[in-house]
Amino acid sequence: AVSDHLHFYSREVFSEQQTAINGFSFQPHSGITLGAAGGFGSNQGYGAGSLELKLNWLELKAAYIAAGDRFRRVTVPQPINSEYTGANTLATIKPRTGMVFVAGHQNLLQPPYKASLPFVRATVDQVQGGFDFRQFRWGGGLFQSFLQGKKTTGEALWANRPVTRWLDTGINYFRSRSQQDKQLSSMLSGILRETVSPRLSLLQIIGSSQGQTTVSFGGNYFSNHFTVGVDYQTVYVPFLTRPFK
Repeated sequence: AVSDHLHFYSREVFSEQQTAINGFSFQPHSGITLGAAGGFGSNQGYGAGSLELKLNWLELKAAYIAAGDRFRRVTVPQPINSEYTGANTLATIKPRTGMVFVAGHQNLLQPPYKASLPFVRATVDQVQGGFDFRQFRWGGGLFQSFLQGKKTTGEALWANRPVTRWLDTGINYFRSRSQQDKQLSSMLSGILRETVSPRLSLLQIIGSSQGQTTVSFGGNYFSNHFTVGVDYQTVYVPFLTRPFK
């Protein structure tokens, strides 16, 4: 910490391929954060600049990343993690209480499972929205991704409602179509979440996809010293033919 508003950092990994990234974050105002970083990862050059803006009704994150075609922070066989590259932006707008809209554009660089294969690039555009109405939380989203010149589209719809003070219910529906196989893929899931106590909650999910039914269980425990949780989330993965996972 150089001052209350300016922080520098430096991160290095010494291995067969080296990583050294140095940067700073500058917060001239409580709602504005600027950042920049540069160096190399896995012997590949890296440079990035970012802006984060937080207002009462708007949250905006934008960054531009220039990295080598085989840039990785840590060179290990697994896990395979995507990196952001090029121009990326994500805006969250809250026009009033109980209503939110999200729009974003992302460029991703994906390492291959085999080191001899080239890295893969993909872009994702998304628009999502949610609002409260008659004790329900309604929402939906549209996704479009491009991978090696082929387009995939996806839609998502969801609704949830608290039944009692201790029970929440929800339903999610996801559908996607890939230009590669031109087949429609869909997934439907129902969620139950029980609040047993202020420290303990339980979770059950019943899902149906491509004629197969799955049942999953989870929950969260909170204490003064630690938190343990097994939860559920559906994400859009542009590198897959069926992107909702």
